Amino acid sequence: MRRTSIGGTEVESTVLGLGTADIFASPTRRSRARLIDAALDAGIRHFDVAPMYGLGAAEAELGRLLARRGDTVVATKFGIEPTLVAHTLRPIQAPLQRMRRPSTAKDPRAGRGGSALYAAPGYTGPVARRTLERSLRRLRRDRIDLFFLHDPGPGTPVSDDVRAALEDAQRRGEVGAWGAAGEPAAVAAAKETLGGVPVSQVRSDVLSGSAQADIAFGILGRALPALRAHLQQDARAAAWSETLDVDVLAADAIQALLLQEALARADVVLVGSRDPAHVAALALAADAATPARVDRFRQLVAEALG
Repeated sequence: MRRTSIGGTEVESTVLGLGTADIFASPTRRSRARLIDAALDAGIRHFDVAPMYGLGAAEAELGRLLARRGDTVVATKFGIEPTLVAHTLRPIQAPLQRMRRPSTAKDPRAGRGGSALYAAPGYTGPVARRTLERSLRRLRRDRIDLFFLHDPGPGTPVSDDVRAALEDAQRRGEVGAWGAAGEPAAVAAAKETLGGVPVSQVRSDVLSGSAQADIAFGILGRALPALRAHLQQDARAAAWSETLDVDVLAADAIQALLLQEALARADVVLVGSRDPAHVAALALAADAATPARVDRFRQLVAEALG
Protein backbone atom coordinates (compact mmCIF):
# COMPACT_ATOMS: atom_id res chain seq x y z
CA MET A 1 0.00 0.00 0.00
CA ARG A 2 1.16 3.49 -0.81
CA ARG A 3 2.85 5.35 2.05
CA THR A 4 2.86 9.04 2.86
CA SER A 5 4.25 11.57 5.32
CA ILE A 6 1.55 12.96 7.58
CA GLY A 7 1.06 16.70 7.66
CA GLY A 8 4.63 17.47 6.71
CA THR A 9 5.95 15.71 9.84
CA GLU A 10 8.49 12.92 9.94
CA VAL A 11 5.78 10.34 10.69
CA GLU A 12 5.28 8.10 7.66
CA SER A 13 2.19 5.95 7.32
CA THR A 14 0.10 4.00 4.88
CA VAL A 15 -2.61 6.09 3.24
CA LEU A 16 -5.30 3.89 4.77
CA GLY A 17 -5.67 3.46 8.51
CA LEU A 18 -7.95 1.35 10.69
CA GLY A 19 -9.95 3.01 13.45
CA THR A 20 -10.59 0.83 16.50
CA ALA A 21 -13.49 2.61 18.18
CA ASP A 22 -15.72 -0.42 17.55
CA ILE A 23 -13.14 -3.19 17.89
CA PHE A 24 -15.04 -4.77 20.78
CA ALA A 25 -18.07 -5.27 18.58
CA SER A 26 -16.07 -8.37 17.65
CA PRO A 27 -16.95 -10.54 20.66
CA THR A 28 -13.86 -12.73 21.07
CA ARG A 29 -10.10 -12.28 21.13
CA ARG A 30 -9.88 -14.54 18.10
CA SER A 31 -12.33 -12.46 16.07
CA ARG A 32 -10.53 -9.24 17.01
CA ALA A 33 -7.23 -10.81 16.00
CA ARG A 34 -8.73 -11.77 12.63
CA LEU A 35 -9.77 -8.16 12.07
CA ILE A 36 -6.30 -6.77 12.83
CA ASP A 37 -4.62 -9.53 10.81
CA ALA A 38 -6.87 -8.75 7.84
CA ALA A 39 -5.79 -5.11 8.00
CA LEU A 40 -2.12 -6.07 8.18
CA ASP A 41 -2.50 -8.57 5.34
CA ALA A 42 -4.11 -5.84 3.23
CA GLY A 43 -1.09 -3.59 3.76
CA ILE A 44 -2.59 -1.29 6.41
CA ARG A 45 0.00 -0.16 8.95
CA HIS A 46 -1.82 2.77 10.60
CA PHE A 47 -4.04 2.09 13.63
CA ASP A 48 -6.04 4.70 15.53
CA VAL A 49 -7.15 4.20 19.13
CA ALA A 50 -8.03 6.23 22.24
CA PRO A 51 -8.26 5.62 26.01
CA MET A 52 -12.06 5.80 25.82
CA TYR A 53 -12.44 3.20 23.05
CA GLY A 54 -13.71 -0.19 24.09
CA LEU A 55 -14.85 1.37 27.38
CA GLY A 56 -11.19 1.68 28.26
CA ALA A 57 -10.00 -1.69 26.93
CA ALA A 58 -9.07 -0.92 23.31
CA GLU A 59 -5.53 0.35 23.88
CA ALA A 60 -4.44 -2.77 25.75
CA GLU A 61 -6.15 -5.00 23.18
CA LEU A 62 -4.46 -3.26 20.27
CA GLY A 63 -1.14 -3.38 22.09
CA ARG A 64 -1.51 -7.13 22.50
CA LEU A 65 -2.45 -7.68 18.86
CA LEU A 66 0.40 -5.55 17.52
CA ALA A 67 3.00 -6.62 20.07
CA ARG A 68 5.23 -8.34 17.53
CA ARG A 69 4.80 -5.76 14.78
CA GLY A 70 7.49 -3.11 14.64
CA ASP A 71 6.38 -1.57 11.35
CA THR A 72 3.08 -0.07 12.50
CA VAL A 73 2.01 3.50 13.18
CA VAL A 74 -0.22 3.94 16.24
CA ALA A 75 -2.19 7.07 17.09
CA THR A 76 -3.88 7.64 20.44
CA LYS A 77 -5.33 10.61 22.29
CA PHE A 78 -5.97 12.34 25.60
CA GLY A 79 -8.79 14.39 27.07
CA ILE A 80 -11.64 11.85 27.25
CA GLU A 81 -11.54 8.87 29.61
CA PRO A 82 -13.96 6.09 30.57
CA THR A 83 -15.75 6.39 33.89
CA LEU A 84 -16.17 3.72 36.55
CA VAL A 85 -19.55 2.91 34.98
CA ALA A 86 -17.82 2.25 31.65
CA HIS A 87 -15.28 -0.04 33.32
CA THR A 88 -18.13 -1.97 34.93
CA LEU A 89 -19.81 -2.50 31.53
CA ARG A 90 -16.69 -3.75 29.75
CA PRO A 91 -17.56 -7.47 30.01
CA ILE A 92 -20.86 -6.98 28.12
CA GLN A 93 -19.78 -4.34 25.65
CA ALA A 94 -19.62 -6.66 22.62
CA PRO A 95 -23.41 -7.25 22.41
CA LEU A 96 -24.06 -3.61 23.27
CA GLN A 97 -21.84 -2.42 20.41
CA ARG A 98 -23.36 -4.84 17.91
CA MET A 99 -26.83 -3.49 18.70
CA ARG A 100 -25.68 0.11 18.47
CA ARG A 101 -25.83 2.00 15.20
CA PRO A 102 -22.55 3.46 13.94
CA SER A 103 -22.07 6.72 15.78
CA THR A 104 -22.23 10.08 14.05
CA ALA A 105 -22.55 11.96 17.34
CA LYS A 106 -20.48 15.08 17.54
CA ASP A 107 -19.61 14.58 21.21
CA PRO A 108 -19.48 11.10 22.79
CA ARG A 109 -19.87 12.73 26.21
CA ALA A 110 -23.22 14.29 25.30
CA GLY A 111 -26.47 13.21 26.93
CA ARG A 112 -27.08 11.12 30.03
CA GLY A 113 -25.56 8.00 28.46
CA GLY A 114 -22.44 9.78 27.28
CA SER A 115 -21.84 11.58 30.55
CA ALA A 116 -22.23 8.29 32.46
CA LEU A 117 -19.64 6.52 30.31
CA TYR A 118 -17.05 9.22 29.61
CA ALA A 119 -15.35 11.91 31.64
CA ALA A 120 -13.22 14.87 30.61
CA PRO A 121 -10.15 15.16 32.86
CA GLY A 122 -9.10 18.29 31.00
CA TYR A 123 -6.62 19.40 28.37
CA THR A 124 -3.61 20.28 30.49
CA GLY A 125 0.06 19.44 30.48
CA PRO A 126 -0.18 17.09 33.51
CA VAL A 127 -3.16 15.24 32.00
CA ALA A 128 -1.30 14.86 28.70
CA ARG A 129 1.75 13.50 30.51
CA ARG A 130 -0.23 11.10 32.69
CA THR A 131 -2.28 9.79 29.76
CA LEU A 132 0.81 9.34 27.60
CA GLU A 133 2.53 7.23 30.26
CA ARG A 134 -0.55 5.02 30.60
CA SER A 135 -0.97 4.66 26.85
CA LEU A 136 2.66 3.67 26.38
CA ARG A 137 2.19 0.87 28.91
CA ARG A 138 -1.11 -0.33 27.50
CA LEU A 139 0.10 -0.26 23.91
CA ARG A 140 3.40 -1.92 24.83
CA ARG A 141 5.36 0.70 22.97
CA ASP A 142 8.29 3.00 23.61
CA ARG A 143 6.77 5.67 21.39
CA ILE A 144 3.32 6.88 20.35
CA ASP A 145 3.60 7.91 16.70
CA LEU A 146 0.70 10.39 16.87
CA PHE A 147 -0.72 11.85 20.09
CA PHE A 148 -3.86 13.96 19.82
CA LEU A 149 -6.00 16.23 21.92
CA HIS A 150 -9.26 14.30 21.75
CA ASP A 151 -12.15 16.45 20.54
CA PRO A 152 -11.64 19.60 22.65
CA GLY A 153 -14.95 21.23 21.76
CA PRO A 154 -15.23 24.97 21.17
CA GLY A 155 -15.28 26.70 24.53
CA THR A 156 -13.50 23.84 26.29
CA PRO A 157 -10.49 25.21 28.20
CA VAL A 158 -7.12 24.16 26.82
CA SER A 159 -4.26 24.96 29.17
CA ASP A 160 -1.32 27.05 28.00
CA ASP A 161 1.07 24.31 29.11
CA VAL A 162 -0.29 21.66 26.74
CA ARG A 163 1.91 22.60 23.80
CA ALA A 164 5.04 22.65 25.95
CA ALA A 165 4.22 19.22 27.41
CA LEU A 166 3.64 17.67 23.99
CA GLU A 167 6.73 19.22 22.45
CA ASP A 168 8.77 18.00 25.42
CA ALA A 169 7.44 14.45 24.91
CA GLN A 170 8.36 14.72 21.25
CA ARG A 171 11.91 15.81 22.10
CA ARG A 172 12.26 12.81 24.42
CA GLY A 173 11.20 10.50 21.59
CA GLU A 174 8.00 9.35 23.33
CA VAL A 175 5.82 11.04 20.68
CA GLY A 176 6.48 11.16 16.97
CA ALA A 177 4.10 14.05 16.29
CA TRP A 178 1.10 15.60 18.01
CA GLY A 179 -2.05 17.43 17.06
CA ALA A 180 -5.81 17.62 17.54
CA ALA A 181 -8.48 15.12 16.52
CA GLY A 182 -12.24 15.49 16.36
CA GLU A 183 -15.01 17.52 14.79
CA PRO A 184 -13.91 20.37 12.52
CA ALA A 185 -14.99 23.07 14.99
CA ALA A 186 -13.12 21.36 17.85
CA VAL A 187 -9.91 21.06 15.85
CA ALA A 188 -10.20 24.66 14.65
CA ALA A 189 -10.64 25.85 18.24
CA ALA A 190 -7.56 23.90 19.34
CA LYS A 191 -5.54 25.39 16.51
CA GLU A 192 -6.52 28.89 17.56
CA THR A 193 -5.80 28.28 21.24
CA LEU A 194 -2.45 26.59 20.68
CA GLY A 195 -1.25 28.78 17.83
CA GLY A 196 -1.61 25.94 15.34
CA VAL A 197 -1.11 22.19 15.58
CA PRO A 198 1.25 20.04 13.49
CA VAL A 199 -1.35 17.37 12.60
CA SER A 200 -5.13 17.62 12.28
CA GLN A 201 -7.44 14.60 12.29
CA VAL A 202 -10.91 15.72 11.27
CA ARG A 203 -14.32 14.22 10.50
CA SER A 204 -14.80 14.94 6.82
CA ASP A 205 -16.80 13.55 3.92
CA VAL A 206 -17.64 14.47 0.35
CA LEU A 207 -20.79 16.30 1.49
CA SER A 208 -18.77 18.75 3.57
CA GLY A 209 -16.67 19.93 0.65
CA SER A 210 -13.24 18.96 -0.55
CA ALA A 211 -10.96 20.69 1.94
CA GLN A 212 -7.53 19.17 2.41
CA ALA A 213 -6.88 17.27 5.63
CA ASP A 214 -3.94 15.56 7.26
CA ILE A 215 -6.09 12.65 8.44
CA ALA A 216 -9.78 12.24 7.57
CA PHE A 217 -12.32 10.03 9.32
CA GLY A 218 -16.08 9.56 9.17
CA ILE A 219 -16.08 9.47 5.37
CA LEU A 220 -18.92 6.93 5.13
CA GLY A 221 -21.23 7.53 8.10
CA ARG A 222 -23.28 10.39 6.66
CA ALA A 223 -22.46 10.30 2.96
CA LEU A 224 -23.03 6.61 2.24
CA PRO A 225 -26.74 6.42 3.21
CA ALA A 226 -27.41 9.77 1.51
CA LEU A 227 -25.92 8.60 -1.78
CA ARG A 228 -27.58 5.20 -1.62
CA ALA A 229 -30.94 6.89 -1.10
CA HIS A 230 -30.30 9.21 -4.05
CA LEU A 231 -29.40 6.32 -6.33
CA GLN A 232 -32.49 4.26 -5.59
CA GLN A 233 -34.00 5.61 -8.81
CA ASP A 234 -32.86 3.41 -11.70
CA ALA A 235 -32.38 6.34 -14.06
CA ARG A 236 -30.06 8.13 -11.65
CA ALA A 237 -28.05 5.00 -11.00
CA ALA A 238 -27.70 4.33 -14.72
CA ALA A 239 -26.57 7.89 -15.41
CA TRP A 240 -23.98 7.81 -12.62
CA SER A 241 -22.73 4.40 -13.76
CA GLU A 242 -22.25 5.65 -17.29
CA THR A 243 -20.50 8.85 -16.21
CA LEU A 244 -18.18 7.10 -13.76
CA ASP A 245 -17.66 3.95 -15.84
CA VAL A 246 -18.48 1.81 -12.81
CA ASP A 247 -21.67 0.06 -11.68
CA VAL A 248 -22.66 2.22 -8.73
CA LEU A 249 -25.18 -0.40 -7.59
CA ALA A 250 -22.49 -3.08 -7.27
CA ALA A 251 -21.55 -4.15 -3.77
CA ASP A 252 -19.28 -1.60 -2.06
CA ALA A 253 -19.03 0.57 -5.21
CA ILE A 254 -20.17 3.77 -3.49
CA GLN A 255 -17.97 3.04 -0.48
CA ALA A 256 -14.99 2.70 -2.82
CA LEU A 257 -15.78 6.00 -4.51
CA LEU A 258 -16.14 7.79 -1.16
CA LEU A 259 -12.82 6.37 -0.01
CA GLN A 260 -11.05 7.34 -3.21
CA GLU A 261 -12.47 10.86 -3.03
CA ALA A 262 -11.22 11.25 0.54
CA LEU A 263 -7.77 9.93 -0.35
CA ALA A 264 -7.46 12.65 -2.96
CA ARG A 265 -7.58 15.35 -0.26
CA ALA A 266 -6.09 13.69 2.84
CA ASP A 267 -2.73 12.21 3.66
CA VAL A 268 -4.42 9.34 5.52
CA VAL A 269 -8.03 8.16 5.61
CA LEU A 270 -9.29 6.18 8.61
CA VAL A 271 -11.95 3.54 8.14
CA GLY A 272 -13.71 1.43 10.71
CA SER A 273 -15.15 -2.03 10.20
CA ARG A 274 -16.14 -5.13 12.09
CA ASP A 275 -15.67 -7.36 9.03
CA PRO A 276 -12.21 -8.54 7.89
CA ALA A 277 -13.45 -9.02 4.32
CA HIS A 278 -14.71 -5.44 4.26
CA VAL A 279 -11.32 -4.17 5.40
CA ALA A 280 -9.64 -6.10 2.60
CA ALA A 281 -12.09 -4.68 0.03
CA LEU A 282 -11.46 -1.11 1.17
CA ALA A 283 -7.71 -1.66 0.92
CA LEU A 284 -8.11 -2.81 -2.68
CA ALA A 285 -10.26 0.24 -3.43
CA ALA A 286 -7.62 2.54 -1.95
CA ASP A 287 -5.16 1.44 -4.63
CA ALA A 288 -7.63 1.75 -7.51
CA ALA A 289 -8.35 5.49 -7.54
CA THR A 290 -8.09 7.60 -10.68
CA PRO A 291 -8.07 11.42 -10.50
CA ALA A 292 -10.50 11.79 -13.39
CA ARG A 293 -13.09 9.52 -11.77
CA VAL A 294 -12.72 11.32 -8.44
CA ASP A 295 -13.36 14.68 -10.14
CA ARG A 296 -16.45 13.34 -11.93
CA PHE A 297 -17.73 11.82 -8.69
CA ARG A 298 -17.36 15.09 -6.80
CA GLN A 299 -19.22 16.93 -9.54
CA LEU A 300 -22.08 14.44 -9.50
CA VAL A 301 -22.38 14.65 -5.71
CA ALA A 302 -22.34 18.46 -5.77
CA GLU A 303 -25.04 18.57 -8.44
CA ALA A 304 -27.23 16.00 -6.68
CA LEU A 305 -26.81 16.85 -3.00
CA GLY A 306 -25.30 20.30 -2.93
